[in-house]
Amino acid sequence: MYPYSTLSAAAKEVRLLTLMPGCDNDPIEASLSTESLHGGSIYEALSYVWGSTGNKPNITLDGVTFAITQNLHAALKRLRLQHQSRLLWVDAICINQDDTSEKSSQVAMMSEIYSKTTKGLLWLG
Repeated sequence: MYPYSTLSAAAKEVRLLTLMPGCDNDPIEASLSTESLHGGSIYEALSYVWGSTGNKPNITLDGVTFAITQNLHAALKRLRLQHQSRLLWVDAICINQDDTSEKSSQVAMMSEIYSKTTKGLLWLG
């Protein structure tokens, strides 16, 4: 299980995903950082169809194996850049899905999360 850090709702903290560069068949590697929405980070938000929750492929997140949906895996493979990292907000990874309180707090901030992006990305699969 991934060791999520605690977010401060008062400081409007979110986690951002750094998607490491790679080519088509390279394994997906990424890391999470905690940032304030008021910190001025330049990031893109990915909106996508979650799809089936069965047969989940893995990515490496901060050195830890992390299961994601097939559709998200396809999106990250397609969106990663070959020679530089990409900073994203992806709900299924950036929000601790096992923490009901955190999910509630982050969902309440979603309009602000999306409004602070430089670009919204849409993946239908």
